[in-house]
Amino acid sequence: MSDPGEKPTHDAASAVDETVAKSDIEDRKTHFNAADAEYAKLVEVDPNWQHANTFLDEVGLGRYQWSLWVLCGFGESADQMLLQMLAIIQGRARQEFQVSNYQIGGVTSCYFAGLATGALGWGVGADSFGRKAAFTLTLLTAGLFGTALGGSLSFSALCGLAAAMGTGTGGNLALDGAIFLEGCPRKNQNLLMLMSVWWCLGQLFASIAAYGLIPPYSCASDAVHCARGDNMGWRYVCITLGGFTLFMWFLRFAFTFYESPKNLIARGLHEEAVVSLNGIARMNRSDKTFSITDFEDIPPPEERPKKTLGQALREHAAAFSLTRLKPLFATRKMGWTTALTWALWISIQIAYTMFNGFLPRFLELKGADTGVTTLRDSYEQYVYISLCGIPGSFAAMYMVDILYLGRKGTMAISSALCALCLILFAFLTSAGGQLAANCIQSFMQNVFYAVLYAYSPEVFPTNVRGTGVGMASLLARLIACWVPAVTGRLVDISVNIPLVISALFFGILAPMSLLLPIETRGKHAM
Repeated sequence: MSDPGEKPTHDAASAVDETVAKSDIEDRKTHFNAADAEYAKLVEVDPNWQHANTFLDEVGLGRYQWSLWVLCGFGESADQMLLQMLAIIQGRARQEFQVSNYQIGGVTSCYFAGLATGALGWGVGADSFGRKAAFTLTLLTAGLFGTALGGSLSFSALCGLAAAMGTGTGGNLALDGAIFLEGCPRKNQNLLMLMSVWWCLGQLFASIAAYGLIPPYSCASDAVHCARGDNMGWRYVCITLGGFTLFMWFLRFAFTFYESPKNLIARGLHEEAVVSLNGIARMNRSDKTFSITDFEDIPPPEERPKKTLGQALREHAAAFSLTRLKPLFATRKMGWTTALTWALWISIQIAYTMFNGFLPRFLELKGADTGVTTLRDSYEQYVYISLCGIPGSFAAMYMVDILYLGRKGTMAISSALCALCLILFAFLTSAGGQLAANCIQSFMQNVFYAVLYAYSPEVFPTNVRGTGVGMASLLARLIACWVPAVTGRLVDISVNIPLVISALFFGILAPMSLLLPIETRGKHAM
């Protein structure tokens, strides 16, 4: 009998290590958080997604996730930056092309049509064929056409290029959150809320570009005839912001991106999922490894049915059929969650477009009554408002984990305060009061967007995550296509009418948020 104080031999230590390793694998195979198990009852969950989740938890947060956070954040930045670019250039392009407020709103409507097309195409395609192509090509598309906007020779060309640019940014919004979420450990999922800081930075960069380029290179606001050579500021803004989008695309292109392991599992590509999981671990400098035996119920390659070319083509075509939506309505509770989530996207898109899509114009018109009379003063206010939104991302990250508040309560409070601030902006008569209302509204609006953009990919399962978020974006953009043109017409009647209507749509977001059946606080994304 050995002495209890004696150190174990090398063989004994190896046996202990082997036992621990086997125990780790078994733990991984049976790991279901109570909240995850409750959520799993609501959706069709592949148990192997849980094994991938647990492995990512063991590897932890590292270089790969931080790189993804930045590169996926570029997509959110481009989405907001290019939309604000259209808002910024409207007034000056309207002067040059001699069109009405109603007609100039059509530029944003065309952009929304492109966004809807991109959201559906890239979103559904990424669920069926993988995330990598969308991750690489969406920013390239947006950057090329965004830069080309600066060379528009006619109003029709401006509208067409805006629509083409939207096909790229529409795919970003549908997928950036999903891509980050599927490669992130559970305890760090709140970084998805913080990703909205890139959304604010996109608006800030657009506002700084406008402040520096629009006032010195534009026709006078009251000029009857505005020649192209005297009005190059808006074109310089397009070239600057489009060029910056291409720079962000190049950084994505140069990055070693591993296809989403959970998307590969959903498509039955388990060997490729193992490669991705181990690649993520290596980039994080972790000694953890994942093998095919860590999965369950995987038939050997030789036993898997071989597909003919015809079968493969039929499967690809089916990826874009309505059958893709069935898992989103698999149960009554999941169906209500899907419907309400889509309704939130639609309502915030209408409210946001009616206000933020014309914010530079509102600042000019309202400023005329409060002493803010120059273009430079208006765009200076725009920079301040953009800065105020940045802390909202950090506030959202903290608020969503407060007990009894969570995602739903945070969205309800922030949207109600947005509505109040818009009413104040509409009826306050002092420049300071209007600026304060806009700054608070910018802060709370970013809180809401941070949570909505995180909640949506969290609540949809991996196999239809891109489809669920893509459909939300598609419906929001399709239904909101009429908003820019109608807002342009309403501004001609009274600047306060679109502000009040926007406040109403922000207001209805509060009860809809509270009615969501599923709260994702503390749950692992499936």
